Amino acid sequence: MMNTPASWATTRRRPSWLPAAPEDDPFDPGAPWRPVTRAELVAAAADVRDGLLRRVLGPVVVSRGSPDSLGVRAAAARLCLPPGAVLLGDGARWVREGGAPPTRLEVSGARIAPRDRGIPVRVRPLPPQAEVVVVAGLRLLAAPPSPVRPPGPAQVR
Repeated sequence: MMNTPASWATTRRRPSWLPAAPEDDPFDPGAPWRPVTRAELVAAAADVRDGLLRRVLGPVVVSRGSPDSLGVRAAAARLCLPPGAVLLGDGARWVREGGAPPTRLEVSGARIAPRDRGIPVRVRPLPPQAEVVVVAGLRLLAAPPSPVRPPGPAQVR
């Protein structure tokens, strides 16, 4: 019988369909995970359908009880990107602010491997004078500065 995410939190045992991790990287049922093999994709899809997992971004899933947080979104995006990539556009905005996940990621500074990342990824150049920040191990384009509004006219009483 396969461990289900509902049992992860109490048993802290890795489900049989999850790949092994190094000993110094204990299994965290609240961390995002990207199924890769066909068996993993089928098992994860069944757990999403049964309400045990929820999709975060593309194929990346997390246990149902995990909060939607900046750290979870950043970790999910990191699982869909090649090493060294800088996340741009809607993907960077989604990581910072939440909301509906993007259906495509735009990145800079990395080559896309021919293997499937589970979500379409487009490579484009880094905008001039772009500021890159690191959030939970993910490099992303910093939020554009808010426009500075001049003070309103003085009120006369």
